[in-house]
Amino acid sequence: MLMVQYQPPAKASAGVLARDNLGIVVAGHAISLSGCGDAAVIEASALTIGIRLASSLQYPRVVVESDSLNLVKKLLHRRIDLSVALFHLEEAYQLLDSHTHVSVVYDRRTENQVAHALAHYASTSDYLLYFDYEYPD
Repeated sequence: MLMVQYQPPAKASAGVLARDNLGIVVAGHAISLSGCGDAAVIEASALTIGIRLASSLQYPRVVVESDSLNLVKKLLHRRIDLSVALFHLEEAYQLLDSHTHVSVVYDRRTENQVAHALAHYASTSDYLLYFDYEYPD
């Protein structure tokens, strides 16, 4: 799940949460995003962070959920687009091409409550949060 919070002039931030097929949290990020005030660019950066995390997981199939329908459509249906957001999705395209076990789907914002809380934490904190859990052998 992925949640981006942006409230000008507050800091833009992203919350990324990874769960296994049982719903158990296996990893997460809360990170401030800087460099641009454009909401679409911030969403694209956050989605790329989520795909990067998903591609690092050692699962046979990983689904990235995003509440940004516009960007999910851009990732699923590539076509010529001169938007700035598309430029910021280039790494996401490359990751998806090289990690065929990772896919992206749209999910309603109301389904991302924990990711939303992580984004809120990042927007109000000066600290990056990263956590993961490895199952014992």
